[in-house]
Amino acid sequence: MRYRIEEFGSQVPPQHAGDDSMLFAVVIGFFIGIALTYLAVRGKQRWLLFWGGGLVLVSIVYFVAFAMGYT
Repeated sequence: MRYRIEEFGSQVPPQHAGDDSMLFAVVIGFFIGIALTYLAVRGKQRWLLFWGGGLVLVSIVYFVAFAMGYT
């Protein structure tokens, strides 16, 4: 099946993830980070403590930036 060139130009480009979906991902990441940090301390796993604590830290930084209007 052949298409005309004009038909491809009229398509709407895909939209990026909205602010609500990003904020939802940050909240979920925050709670997962807390759970991983707890499990890391309980299981004495330093690598998991690093990743869980990092996820909590990044989630807090993104949420503060979102609240201040930087994103």
